[in-house]
Amino acid sequence: MDYIDRIRALRKAQGLTQKDMADVLGVATSMYNMYETRQRRMYVETFATLCSYFGVSADDLLGIGKEE
Repeated sequence: MDYIDRIRALRKAQGLTQKDMADVLGVATSMYNMYETRQRRMYVETFATLCSYFGVSADDLLGIGKEE
């Protein structure tokens, strides 16, 4: 599981749609979809916004220090 999988899992666990996340980030839904389908890499600022939104650390999303 990588950071994209973790972001997707958090989004789904909270019952949020890709449109909801796009609104949080201020991007088009198609752009957010490209992040989740790995067609486009997100900027570190976008990643930081998601960490803040979900209330998790970057280490948590990156899986640092966790065994899976």
